[in-house]
Amino acid sequence: MVHVARGVPSSTDARGQQSLKMNSCPLVNPLIRRDGTEFHRSRNAPPGCLYAILCAVLWIFHAQAHGAELKTIAILDFDLVDDQHELAPATVEYQRLRAIRDQSQQEFAERQLYRVVDLGPASELMRKYQSETQLHACNGCELDIARLLHADRVLIGWVQKVSNLILNINIQIEDAATGEVLLNKSIDLRGNTDETWRRGLSFLVRSMVEKNQGNR
Repeated sequence: MVHVARGVPSSTDARGQQSLKMNSCPLVNPLIRRDGTEFHRSRNAPPGCLYAILCAVLWIFHAQAHGAELKTIAILDFDLVDDQHELAPATVEYQRLRAIRDQSQQEFAERQLYRVVDLGPASELMRKYQSETQLHACNGCELDIARLLHADRVLIGWVQKVSNLILNINIQIEDAATGEVLLNKSIDLRGNTDETWRRGLSFLVRSMVEKNQGNR
């Protein structure tokens, strides 16, 4: 688990090397308040920010022009790692897990990061594995699900609830054929609301677009 201070996402490559980028670009380095709103360290967008916007736009146009080449991905149900289970058991968080899974599927498709496959044909197999353990820690069961769906890639995600004020959202994308980890991303949240979860997930997707981390 990679932890990042104050809402700054980090990505880890397949060798486990962590990179942490800090700058003042409003689109690259927002902080998420407890009420779910974003604020930024700087009011002025530096040249680097404009470059990031340009890269994101170019990536979307490129992906749209080559839509047939997009790899398919199965975005599985998110898990909850509840460190506060004994003190304050999770309740509404389980609804939010479903919401950010649906949001991930929608934003991946809209931004042409991957071609998202329907989980329906694998729903029975997924429920079987979920009755035994969490999908992000099931020792490769996510690959079985992805292969059943004929997906090129599989995304497993989980939310760690450290406290009711401190949480983090994590995603990992794997090659369904080999199990190779292609991408890890994480973002810390300050506040446990529908809006902080939604904004946190959107930030991860936006970061993938800006860094050309889709369609791997």
